[in-house]
Amino acid sequence: MTSLDETKHKRNKPCENCRAHRRRCIPTSTTQCERCTHKGLYCEYKHTVKPVLVKTLVPASKRIRLQEQVRTMKEILEQLEDDMQQTLACRSQQQRHDSAVATSSLAPTIRTLPGRTQQADPSWFVTLQHTDSGIRLETSISRMVDLIHFIRQGAGFSPQRSPTYYSNHAQQTMMVVTNKMLKVELALRKVFGKQALRQEDTVTISNPLYSYDHTRQTTILHLVDSHFQCVRSVVPIVASYYHPLISRQPESTVAYAMAGFMALSSCALHVNDIPYDSRSEFGKYLYDRAKDKLRDDLFDNDTPSIETVLAMLIMIRSSMILVRNKDTRLYLDLAWRTVLALRDTHLPTLRTSSFETTTTPALAQAETWRRLFYGVRYMLIHVQIILDDPVDFGSLVLESNIGYPQPLSCECCLPQEKRRVEIYSLSVRFDDCHISSNMDTIGYRLFAGVLDKASLWQLSYMEHRLFSYWQDLPPDYRLSPTPMEYLDPAVVFGVDLHVLRISQLYYAHWLTLQTRFMQPPATANLKDTSLTRIDGGRALLIVSICGDAMTHLFQAFYTHHTCMLELHWLLIVTDALQLLTKTANDAVRTRAELNLKTCLPILMAQMQAKHDAPSYGGGGLSPISSASSSPAASYALSPGDSASSEGLDEIDTVQDPSLVYYGKVKKMAPSFLESSLDPRIV
Repeated sequence: MTSLDETKHKRNKPCENCRAHRRRCIPTSTTQCERCTHKGLYCEYKHTVKPVLVKTLVPASKRIRLQEQVRTMKEILEQLEDDMQQTLACRSQQQRHDSAVATSSLAPTIRTLPGRTQQADPSWFVTLQHTDSGIRLETSISRMVDLIHFIRQGAGFSPQRSPTYYSNHAQQTMMVVTNKMLKVELALRKVFGKQALRQEDTVTISNPLYSYDHTRQTTILHLVDSHFQCVRSVVPIVASYYHPLISRQPESTVAYAMAGFMALSSCALHVNDIPYDSRSEFGKYLYDRAKDKLRDDLFDNDTPSIETVLAMLIMIRSSMILVRNKDTRLYLDLAWRTVLALRDTHLPTLRTSSFETTTTPALAQAETWRRLFYGVRYMLIHVQIILDDPVDFGSLVLESNIGYPQPLSCECCLPQEKRRVEIYSLSVRFDDCHISSNMDTIGYRLFAGVLDKASLWQLSYMEHRLFSYWQDLPPDYRLSPTPMEYLDPAVVFGVDLHVLRISQLYYAHWLTLQTRFMQPPATANLKDTSLTRIDGGRALLIVSICGDAMTHLFQAFYTHHTCMLELHWLLIVTDALQLLTKTANDAVRTRAELNLKTCLPILMAQMQAKHDAPSYGGGGLSPISSASSSPAASYALSPGDSASSEGLDEIDTVQDPSLVYYGKVKKMAPSFLESSLDPRIV
């Protein structure tokens, strides 16, 4: 197009002469219009140049992304529609089957009056459509009667949630923390906290019998075998691969660490026939030797290994028994750094291997690394909380994208090993349900005892996480039909011990959470208390339920496997039960007194030197009858305060290395232990 044509095309207004005389202005190829040319007038035209607007283009990447989102939404809607159609079809088929069975089972009736033809049950359709304004739902329901029938039929497909899920949030917005920390929790904080990091370098006096290589190595191998057999093994490594490997190297660091922990532990069922006078002294000797060997391994070998992580994780637990807090913090930091360094080595194997095929050494190592990762992470979080160190939960969540532990094909053929891995995976999921942005600021700070109050919706969020975890458990892993009620002792004693460990995690976390908000027991008559309203009375009632459940669990552990008893939970539950004995409500107070009478003998029996008693374990005896024949019960059930004081002094003066932890707790909380031994209760 020429410039004149462009001018002619853009001349969309009349000239001044044509406009004044209201004549049609016809542009020509020249600058004069036809009328001005014919009359010989000067054609004055005000030419207005329109701005050229540049059309904004949407980037191709954005268009592709939007198209992908639309395509994904369409697929989701189509899948949802198919699922609903299948559900409705199955439901109608089941109803027809039930009606046919019911009709065939009834005898023929005799009609004296002509009856109406039976009408078929009403049916409805539900259609989901994706429109510009969102998802549109269409249904053929037009009457209230149809709506009632529809709700009744649809109720079978909705989650059956207990009334304990719901709370009246409109009554209050903040919950005041009434107990930042129990007395025994404060004592444990003093034992393992920052102020207790300073430790004395003790010199181990080596027994001449330890120098005999054959006797020492035989004992170490026996303790290693006991570690793989004992249910106390919290992190189930792949035994079919690592048990023969460690047994072939009795002088290795991991063998010394594993044997030392078993010698220091309270396991009496699998650990026996130790050819030394003091099992605990031998365990302390093995721990010190493992410490020297680990130092040499870290300096001589720059390549991280799973065996090193395993040795450090076991030594962390041994150092906590010996109350060597400096070692605990050092090995925990090294273990976490090492397990992160092994991530790029073993994670590709986990993502590309099939767990249904034959287990290769690489897969066994990778799966063991994943289980050790969660074990070290659990210790890292809780030790940092005790030390009041800041915990970066964001990085922990980022690093935790490795999947959950699962049994390998070599473990599926062994029911006991498969059960251990499944229970460990459930415990890992329990820890994962608390590692989030909300729990970062509220949950762990609440457990650390640094909050004065918490909002109601945050507390509801934490409770919802616990309820959701309970709902996701398999039915045979639950001890009650509802997530919060008093347990039947017969059910507890008839369940697998590994299932009891999961239940202990569940009820212990509930108890720890609700003790922060429970009403002062002296003023709690619980007359108007309901589980549907979050308040201090409800919190105290939940503490009573959880304390009762934990007591039954302790009783089952003590009867079958004493090494599964965890002393810190025994102490915390006993302290909580002691508070409940002052409750104004008669039923809660009576139950707390009975539970305290059951827990105290178990607690005091666990705080005694028992490594040299080969008959310890109780067999099938009940906790009360077993404890009554032990030295612990002689003062735990004594009628006078003097005997109780002597028992406490005995804990203080015992030189058993495995009782250092108990002696420290007694020094930090003497009033708690002395009041627990009140003869009016026991």
